[in-house]
Amino acid sequence: MGQVAPDIPRSIHGSTFYTVVDDPSDIDRSRAYSAGAQTVGSDPTQKRQGYPGRTASADASSSNLAVLYAEIRDEIRDLRDKQSTALETIGALKTQMQNEYSYYHNVLHEERFRYQRLEEQLNDTIELHQAEIVNLKTDMQGIANRMEYQYMNRFRDLQEIVEASQNRMLQLEQKMASEVLGGVAG
Repeated sequence: MGQVAPDIPRSIHGSTFYTVVDDPSDIDRSRAYSAGAQTVGSDPTQKRQGYPGRTASADASSSNLAVLYAEIRDEIRDLRDKQSTALETIGALKTQMQNEYSYYHNVLHEERFRYQRLEEQLNDTIELHQAEIVNLKTDMQGIANRMEYQYMNRFRDLQEIVEASQNRMLQLEQKMASEVLGGVAG
């Protein structure tokens, strides 16, 4: 096997894009021939000169190479088009992903802010309720103390009235008993 391009490993036995060349001077001759063929061909009736020492099979092989090079060029052009399309698609997807990221980042930020506000409101409401419960307990205790004081005053007043009534009844009984005894004695 001949030489392979220097950047192609020998283990793959050549490449689609690099032809195997037995003699490096053949490449120089083909380049010189291509350059010479372009300058010589100004008159279509003029016959092109072939490589010295080449046969018709060599000319056929060079036309096959030209077709192969054209196919490779078309394939490279197609691959470049596909690559540019893929890059545009990737760019569009990247932009879309960045937009989605920004949207969800903003939504998350808003939700965090809303959550913090709701948490603060909940804490304030809990503190308010706890303060109200403490106030209610204090008020209930105050009401209970006032009611107890009022009931004690009323109970004392009633007790004094009952005692006064009992004393009066005793006085009336004693007066009646003394009148009955004085009327019997008299």
